[in-house]
Amino acid sequence: MDGSLLLNLLALLISICAVAASLIFGTRQLAIARHANYIPALLDLLAEFRKVEFHEQYNFVCSRLREEYSPELGLSGLPPEVKQSVYSVAYFFQTLAGMRWE
Repeated sequence: MDGSLLLNLLALLISICAVAASLIFGTRQLAIARHANYIPALLDLLAEFRKVEFHEQYNFVCSRLREEYSPELGLSGLPPEVKQSVYSVAYFFQTLAGMRWE
């Protein structure tokens, strides 16, 4: 084997290792950045979840809504304060589901 061929193979091997390391570190950095973007939204959701008002709305929607209002009315047939409770609870869980962690 020629010395220059051995040197070229070594250079190729080092280049392949550098590209592989760059890909690994790049994908890891992307995952870290993606999770870091969720932190402010997650903190807002946790603050909302700790509110007594949210738990009262959730309990109303889950236990009393069907008893007090006919499902045939739909959302448009509900009074504004009841509609507010339904939307608040629904959008809370929609936002939480949209923030799925990978």
